[in-house]
Amino acid sequence: MKTKVKTYRKAQHLTQEQLAQAVLVTARTIISIEKEQYSPSLMLAYRMARVFDTTVEDLCEGGEANCPTRRSFLPHSVLKLTPLG
Repeated sequence: MKTKVKTYRKAQHLTQEQLAQAVLVTARTIISIEKEQYSPSLMLAYRMARVFDTTVEDLCEGGEANCPTRRSFLPHSVLKLTPLG
């Protein structure tokens, strides 16, 4: 997933290690996100957005359609609607 993490991080003069500590992950996770090798969970995206004083949607390049959602964390069976009765 493309994100603006590196852009925001550099604008705030943070190292990858400093950002990692702020959002409770390893520097390797931040590196992987910046290289588009890892997509952040909704919770991690939220924590990064808080650090950067922005929204999760803004942090994701491509807007809302490219962001992690609560729906992506629900088991597939929960997503199926079954009629009552």
